[in-house]
Amino acid sequence: MILKINMEASFCPKRIVDYHSMIKKFFADYFFVLGYQEHTPAPIISFDDRSVRFTGSTTNVFKPYILNNSLIPKRRLFIIQRCLRTQNAKSFWDNNIFPEWGSYFTEMGLIASSDSIMSLTIDSIKYFINTLKIESEKMCLRVSSRDKDLLKCTRQMPLETKIDDMPAKHYRHKYGLPGVLGRNFNFGIKNSETSTIKDIGTVVLVEKLGEAVAVEMGFGVSTLLARYYNLTDSIEASTISAVIPFKPGFNSKFADALSASVIMLKEKVRLSGRDKGRVLRTYLCALRDLSKKAGFSIDDILQFAVDYEELEYKKTSFVADKILYFLENKEKILVQI
Repeated sequence: MILKINMEASFCPKRIVDYHSMIKKFFADYFFVLGYQEHTPAPIISFDDRSVRFTGSTTNVFKPYILNNSLIPKRRLFIIQRCLRTQNAKSFWDNNIFPEWGSYFTEMGLIASSDSIMSLTIDSIKYFINTLKIESEKMCLRVSSRDKDLLKCTRQMPLETKIDDMPAKHYRHKYGLPGVLGRNFNFGIKNSETSTIKDIGTVVLVEKLGEAVAVEMGFGVSTLLARYYNLTDSIEASTISAVIPFKPGFNSKFADALSASVIMLKEKVRLSGRDKGRVLRTYLCALRDLSKKAGFSIDDILQFAVDYEELEYKKTSFVADKILYFLENKEKILVQI
């Protein structure tokens, strides 16, 4: 099956899994043919990058290359990485906040030596335009006027350049490492209905003590789809929406809590009062509270968990049982931990 994405076509919820599968396949096939080497994805529980609890981006996986200056010239890597960011936990009990991004998502990433910034950017643009069929006139590059080298780079690309159209902080990338800073420009896509521009990806020039050491590119599959189809919420374009049909509001919050809970349990995070276990506890507590607001029963929760585990991992194990045990023994468990 060949997936042809058309910016003017309507989003089909029944094809969410197909969209994700083919975007990932196209990405791997395209960059492999160009000579990029595939990097093994890291576990969602972050072991290599101690600055984070979970692998929240491809950058977390690529950090060792930056730290060790181990990117040899002409060596280029690509990765398809499961990611988990848990900022949404802060708003689970706020009835007025509904996050735009999901906690769990897949990110695609590239890394190469810093002198490859031109070729990496061109390769990325061709992936978006030639492979995914995004119309070039709907895309742009968003860059800061302070970054003369990046501005020079973007002006040599076959896309419109937008200068200083975002707050200054959006052109800087933090690595959580002493002396390491990223300066970036972003791939933007224009909403065909409103003409507003939203980002679908980022190119980052990584500098260590003022010296360029690497260049990265990354984008999230759900975010790309959401921007592509003019959706307001990336959760609508996430794989969880293939299991729990998307509805804005508490339904969306519930779906986000369930997807992240399933992933954490599958990755063997254990309930506790600290660190990763505390995060899992928060998501499981929110899961039951949000299910009531969304109108789902415990049986619904368990069936969703089974279906989502099978969708993401192609098999089921103990996840639904763990969720049921927590829901039935919540008060006792919370006292113990």
